Amino acid sequence: MNTAAAPNLRQPAKKEAAPMATCEVYATDATNRKEPSSSPEHEIAILGLEAQIPAAKQAGLTVQAERLESELAMRRLGLAPLSAEEIQLWRAWLPTAYRVEYLRCECGRTRQKAPFGWGPRPFADYNFDRVPKRVLDLIARMCNECKLDWAEIRTSERAAQDPGLFGGKGNAVALFARWGGSDERLISFEEIRRGLAARGRALTWSRVASGGVLVAAFFAAIGLAMWAPPESNLRAAIWLWAVSAVGLATAAAGIWKRSRVRRAFAYAFR
Repeated sequence: MNTAAAPNLRQPAKKEAAPMATCEVYATDATNRKEPSSSPEHEIAILGLEAQIPAAKQAGLTVQAERLESELAMRRLGLAPLSAEEIQLWRAWLPTAYRVEYLRCECGRTRQKAPFGWGPRPFADYNFDRVPKRVLDLIARMCNECKLDWAEIRTSERAAQDPGLFGGKGNAVALFARWGGSDERLISFEEIRRGLAARGRALTWSRVASGGVLVAAFFAAIGLAMWAPPESNLRAAIWLWAVSAVGLATAAAGIWKRSRVRRAFAYAFR
C-alpha cells in the first residue's frame, strides 16, 4: 500500500509572491534615510551657489539669480541638475510624459494643475505599471511641500525600458527616481546611450532605403512622362505629382522628427 501522503485538494495552492519592483530613489526623502543626504561635491556646489546668488542680484542679473536659485533647490535635495544633452537623451529614450504642475494657493497649500492641449498627458492618468511606494511617498512630499514647479513620469510604455520620475524647479530639471517591473537591475545610462545609438543607425538606414525608393520612383515617373504617348500625358503628370508629393511629405516628416531627437543621438554617439 502506498503510504505517500496525498495532496489536500481542499486547501488552496500557495500563490507565488510577485517579484518586487526594482526602485532607485535619488532625492533625499523620508524613505531614503540610509543613504547619504549629500556628497562633498554637492556641499561644494551648494556653497558656491549660495555665494553666487547675492552677487548676481547685486549685479542686477535677476534671471541669472533665479536660475541659480533653481539649481540650489535641486542641490539641497541631493540632486545634480541634468544638462541639456541629458534632458534630450531621456526624452528620446522615454518619449511619453505624464505631467502635473504645482501651484501655490493663497492659503499656503498646494494645488495641482493638469496640462491641456497637445503635449504631456495628465499625471493622474498614468497606469502603465505599478509605481513603488517609495516613489509614491516622494511624489506626495513634493506636492505637500511645494518644492518643485512640476513633476512628470516619463515612460516608453514598453516593459523593456524603465520609467522615471523627473521634476523641475525653474530652469533646473533633475531625475528623482527610476523603477522597473521586476527584481532585475535597471538599465544603465551607458546602455541607454548605446540603445539610442543603435536606434539612430537603424533610422538612418531606413531613411536611406526609403529615399532610394522615392528617387527611383521619381525618375520612373519622369521617364513615363517623357516616353508616354501624347494622349497619356495627363496620366503621367498625375503620377509625377503624386510621387513628388509623397517625397516631400516624407522629407518633411524626417526633418521634423530629426529636429526632436538629433541632440539626443549626437550625445549618445559621443
